[in-house]
Amino acid sequence: MNTSIFSAAMSVDSNGLLVTLDPEMGNNLRAKRGIRALVKIYKNIFRIPENLNHYSEKGHRAAESKFLKYALEQRRIENEEELLGE
Repeated sequence: MNTSIFSAAMSVDSNGLLVTLDPEMGNNLRAKRGIRALVKIYKNIFRIPENLNHYSEKGHRAAESKFLKYALEQRRIENEEELLGE
């Protein structure tokens, strides 16, 4: 049984705005907006001067994408643990 709205096949496009959602979510616009809002928050967290000055444009996109996938997956795990009371 799927207990988390964040359970998703998370892929972020080059702009970091689109995620491929779990088919069970269907057309749940609220969940999609929530995930997009999280992506925006995590992108702002990643875009610190240290990262902006370190990576080339292409490297920045790749590193940001990996960070977003990691952050969203960690959030999903934390939510599932909270729901299961672990």
